[in-house]
Amino acid sequence: MLLQMSLHTWELPPNVIVRNKAGNKVLQGEDECELKNGEAVFDKIQINEVTSKFINGSIALVVIPKRPVNFGTSLESLHLKNTVRIEDIKPLLVSKLIVKSKKKNTAGKKNSPMDDN
Repeated sequence: MLLQMSLHTWELPPNVIVRNKAGNKVLQGEDECELKNGEAVFDKIQINEVTSKFINGSIALVVIPKRPVNFGTSLESLHLKNTVRIEDIKPLLVSKLIVKSKKKNTAGKKNSPMDDN
C-alpha cells in the first residue's frame, strides 16, 4: 500500500501547497512511499519555502494512504488477505509546521552546533 505526503495551508478551507509564487515545487523528493509491516520511510524530503509567507506563519504536513490505480482489480490484490485495509489507516497530521530559512554564514566556515560553546 502506498502512503502520500502533502503540504496544506491553515486557511479554511485548507489548500494543498504544490508550488510557490515563482512556480517552483515546494516539496522536493519522493512524496510517496510503500507501507510495509506497518512502517514507511520518506527519503530525502525537503520543503523549499519558508512558512512565514503563509497565513498564520505555519503549514500542515499530511500523510494519507493512497489507493492504487488497479486496487481491487489485480489478481495480487484479490489474494492478499492479511493486508491492512485502506479504510483502517488514519491520516497523520503534523500541525503548525514552521520552516525557516538557513542562516547565511559570512565568515566562510560551516555552521556547527559546537560553535555555540
